[in-house]
Parts: sequence; C-alpha cells; structure tokens
Amino acid sequence: MPNGSPEARWPPCVAALAALALAGCAITTPSARPASAPPRDCTAFVGADRNAELLGYFVQEAGGTVCVPLLVTARRPPNGYVGRAFYIDEFTDAKLDARWRACKADTACFKRIDAQMQRWLAPAGTRPNSEGQADLRRIRRPSFFREAIAESEARTWTVEFTVPRDSFERETLNLHDAVKLRGWYFEGVGVDDGRGGKLRALVIMASGGGGQLTADDPPMRWWRENLQALNQAGFDVLSYDRRGEGLSGGASALHTREQGEDVFRVLEQLESGRGLRMLTPSGELLEGSAAGGRLLAGMTANRLPIVLGGYSRGSMSTAWAMTRNFVDAPQALANIKGAILLSSFASGAGYLPDAPDLADRNLLAGGMAAEHRIVFYPSSATLAGMDRWPAAFFGKGLWDRAESLEGTIAAYDRIPGAKEIVVARGAHSIETWAAADQRRLSERMVAFAKVAVTGGTRVPGARPWSDLRELAATATSP
Repeated sequence: MPNGSPEARWPPCVAALAALALAGCAITTPSARPASAPPRDCTAFVGADRNAELLGYFVQEAGGTVCVPLLVTARRPPNGYVGRAFYIDEFTDAKLDARWRACKADTACFKRIDAQMQRWLAPAGTRPNSEGQADLRRIRRPSFFREAIAESEARTWTVEFTVPRDSFERETLNLHDAVKLRGWYFEGVGVDDGRGGKLRALVIMASGGGGQLTADDPPMRWWRENLQALNQAGFDVLSYDRRGEGLSGGASALHTREQGEDVFRVLEQLESGRGLRMLTPSGELLEGSAAGGRLLAGMTANRLPIVLGGYSRGSMSTAWAMTRNFVDAPQALANIKGAILLSSFASGAGYLPDAPDLADRNLLAGGMAAEHRIVFYPSSATLAGMDRWPAAFFGKGLWDRAESLEGTIAAYDRIPGAKEIVVARGAHSIETWAAADQRRLSERMVAFAKVAVTGGTRVPGARPWSDLRELAATATSP
C-alpha cells in the first residue's frame, strides 16, 4: 500500500485555521459538517487505475504514520458565488446541455468530444440478437460454479423479463422489437424482524458496466459472493444483466435512466406475469399468468420491503430508479426502503474527480443526451432528490474515479434515515480490492440492508468519522 512523505505541507496558519474550524465537530450530520475539508498534508503514489501521485492525509497506524491518498473534487464554487447549492444548481441537465451547446459550437471541442462519444456508441448488430426465444435451461445456474453460491441452487429461479427499446435504439438505430432481461432470483427465508419473527424482503442488485452474472471469475465471483451473502442473511435477491449486457438483449448498455425504469417493469411482471418467463428450481418452465405471483414471497410488488442496489454503472440505474420513485412520482412504491450504491456515480456531475482523463466527462454526458438521446452519467438530479430517499449505503475506494469522496459525503449528508459509508484504500473496481476489504464491504452492506427493511434509523457497527480526513482513516490498513 502506498507510503508517503510530507511533500505538500500547508502553511501553519492554514492548518491552524482549519483546526479552529473543526473544533467541537464530533458527529456526521450536515449541520455539524465543516464547510470545507481539512487541507491534505501529504502525497502518495497509487497504482491502477490512477497511476499517479495523489494528495492525501497522514494517518497514524500501529506501524507508524502513513499517507492515505484520495481523489478530490475538480470544481469548486468560484469566489463570491451566491447560489444556494453550487453542486446541485450548476450541474443540472439544463446546465450540462448549455455547456455541450457551447462545446458543439467550437470546432476543436466538438471534434474531441464527438470522437469520445463514437467510441461509446456500438452500432446496431454488434451484439447477438438475444431478444428471441432463449432456452432458459441453457443459462448457467449457481451449481455450475465451484463457489459458495452453488449452495443456493435449490432456491434459484432463472428469470426473463420483457422491456421496450430505449430512445437511442428506437430513434437512432430504428429498432422497435422487445428487449429481454435475464438473470437469477434467489428465494430467501426472511430476516430477523426484531420481534422474534421473520420478515421477507427483496434486494435487487445491478452489476457494473460489462458485468455478466454467469461469467467466469475473474471478475464475477466477487459479485456472486455479494448476492450469496444477502441471500444467506435471509433476503430474496434478484440480479439480472442490465440491457445491453451479458445474458440480456439490447444494442446499447448506456441509457442508465431507462435501466432505472426497468426496475419497475420487472417488479410489475413478477406480480402480473405479463412478459415474464421463468425456470423453477425443479426445471419447470413457466410463463405469463402461470409465472406471475410465484415469487415476491407471495406478496404484491407494492408490499414486499425492497432495497435497490447497484455497482458502478449499476449505481447510476439504481439512483435513477430511486429518483423516479421518490421525486418524479413521489411514493409510487413506499415499500422501497433504501439503496445500496457501490463505486457510485450518484452524487452527480458536480463531484467529478480532479484527474486529466476525467475532465471531459460532463461534456460527454451533455452530448450523449442532446445528440444521441442517451442519459448516461447522472446530472445533479439524483443528488438533489436524495433528501427524499429513506436510507442509503455507500461503498467506495478512496481513489475511485466515479465521484470524489467529497461527493459521497455530500450524498450521505442528504439522506435523512439510516446510512453508512464504507471506504477502502483502493480504486473504482472493487474486484481489485484486498480480500479483507471486500469481506468487510459485504458484511456492512448486509447489516445496512437489515436495518433498512426493518425500519431502523442507525446501522450498528458503522465506523465513526466527522470529516474527510477521519473518513479516509476508517479505511482498513492492508
């Protein structure tokens, strides 16, 4: 793990002012949070995927003092800024669109960003047509893997849902047939309800970009282990490959807002059976009305307690689903109890990390929406609505390229209910973390989910912190 030296010391007067500003700060509520983070006081080199010297904080450990590096936010409110919320008001869809329009009018800027967009846009036909009648018996099941998840074979259903094309596919690629989403549904036995009984609850987990539920390891073993941990804790768990990924159909995997909408289509189909096919643990094939109502613990989609979760690009679709449910259509499903955001992009465009290779991301997001009808990276809309979410869990690496750690704190501060941040000395890709950090993340995620579905307001066992330095210090030493 990186060691560091005090190569970026701040003047004593600045350090003294920071200390005064932090005096008496001992809790993590928004009202107690310092207006600015403590100045970084060291630098250290990190490897993949940054491969750069980063500023960080000196942290005392059993073996001495080490520098713990992290990525910080690229944009700061300008001097004299009079708005109420810079990272929300200045990074809306409209503001991103205006910046894109200015870029488009500049020949060099347009050429640079358009080249990036074209690399993301897969032409029609580059993926095999998965929208037909697939043989669900040929899809790998848990017992295929020499992993802990094989134990869940007898309670796993292979599921297939039917959803419409997204706006890019319809209007640009002229595709109008249906898209099939495929994955697994694990039945659980219920979690402890705190009163001596069992509460059935569902966690829906969306993997990251390029993820395929049934792919070999690396890197999918880590993902399946998380599904297994949730199921072993008693939860029903649903995980399907998002449109354009893995087992599922679709020509594009980029429209994360549409993928968020898919969550509600999937829940409706589990209840009604319309557009649903499934293979039972015993090998029976069901579809339509014969499949509807067989899962969801026998409840309706608006009664079973639900937690939505996502990793990397899956965090985008999860954040859009939460925004749709609690902001766009308030309390459409009041039984959604919280969100799990791993390597999250959900704090939005304002908290873009300070790194040269990330500098064009917001122009790319604006261009994708305006030119190709794809909502990809979130604007500030997801962050703005988090004060209406019931609960949230965040897991991230300290030099995660998705959003700065300050952005994760900003999201955390807006959540009114149960919440926790777990950090590791690592990058965006959690499958590259140390095994101990992966285990801790999984354990804390399960603990949060139990609290969320049972109506708790605090997550027991969360490591305490009060500012950016202290949060960075909660990352376990490797």
